[in-house]
Amino acid sequence: MTRMSLCGPLRAAEEFIYYPDDLLPKVQETLGKLADIELKYQQERARLARWDGPDSMRAHMRMRLDQERKQERLTFERRLTHLQERMTAIVLADLRSVH
Repeated sequence: MTRMSLCGPLRAAEEFIYYPDDLLPKVQETLGKLADIELKYQQERARLARWDGPDSMRAHMRMRLDQERKQERLTFERRLTHLQERMTAIVLADLRSVH
């Protein structure tokens, strides 16, 4: 049986939406992974900016770094989209049950 967690008032003080207990931790974990990726690539870009190599090589490495960042984020962006779709479906189902 799926456990549910309370999530703030939607329409009135006594009305709430309940999300499955696993939803919030998954959203937080996914956002944390995305933040970790951003920090990692900010540090890499800063290190690259301090590098004394040729500008053309730096530009090529920056482009490759940006491509790697996009690729690494993709899995987590898809997961976040899926979680957002789950939350939207729950809210819409709740709204339909009221009407």
